[in-house]
Amino acid sequence: MAKAASGKTPCKVAKKVKGTSKAQLLGVIAQLGLLHGGKPPRDMVAKRTGYGKADNGSFKKALSRASKSGDLDLSHKDVVILTDQGREAAGDPPELPTNKAAQEKILEELSSKMKVAFEILRDGKVHLRSDLAEALGYPDAKAQGFKKLLDRIKQKGYLEAVDKDSVQLSDICFPNGRDAE
Repeated sequence: MAKAASGKTPCKVAKKVKGTSKAQLLGVIAQLGLLHGGKPPRDMVAKRTGYGKADNGSFKKALSRASKSGDLDLSHKDVVILTDQGREAAGDPPELPTNKAAQEKILEELSSKMKVAFEILRDGKVHLRSDLAEALGYPDAKAQGFKKLLDRIKQKGYLEAVDKDSVQLSDICFPNGRDAE
């Protein structure tokens, strides 16, 4: 690659990654709507569609486009609601996987240490951070490695803090509810 006049080598232009299609977005909203009384939380929709967080600019644009075309009602700040037109466009929502099947799929994307933590938390109950740290071989819940491990699982959307001393797997790990199999 030739050097620019500044003497620096210009970097290659990043390739654009194709985003989630409108049909996929509406399908995810329809599927999550079954679990949330027709009003799935925006942050959960963002995670499920691969945008990460609800404040992601691309996610906001996708919602805005779907809203302008009449498929979504965005009048509520934290939830997304399909309009009649949106439900029709989404079609029949894909069948919800069993909790076990959903969790097996999640396990495929976790590192080995994350898998061990996930397996411990898989019962759907609230766990003390100190007990989890001990089970994973950390000296205590304040160990830097333990905190980073939990943060990485939380960033994926699979862990939530119940309070400052306790954690549990998030609802996304239990598509049919915590009591179902």
